[in-house]
Amino acid sequence: MNNTTMKPLIIIAVAVIVSLGAALGGFFVSQSMGKPKARRPGIVRVKGFSERKVRSDLGELILNFRTQGNDLAEIQEKNDQAQKDILVFLKSKGIKDE
Repeated sequence: MNNTTMKPLIIIAVAVIVSLGAALGGFFVSQSMGKPKARRPGIVRVKGFSERKVRSDLGELILNFRTQGNDLAEIQEKNDQAQKDILVFLKSKGIKDE
């Protein structure tokens, strides 16, 4: 075999090795992540000398909203009003401001 017939074979061999490595790497990463356990939301189990189920009474809610316009002062005013409206709505639904 001469040099011109070896180059394509080397390129194919390298491509096969790299693709097998990527496939095996992906497989092992997916296996190491494990499968999520089906649990009821809002309950955390803590293990120690005893076990006890505790319902969470505190949460964090992150909201995003967007205000568009051409005048910066007008946008800021609309933005502030939207923020106040959202807070009033959440408080009317029983969410405490902490």
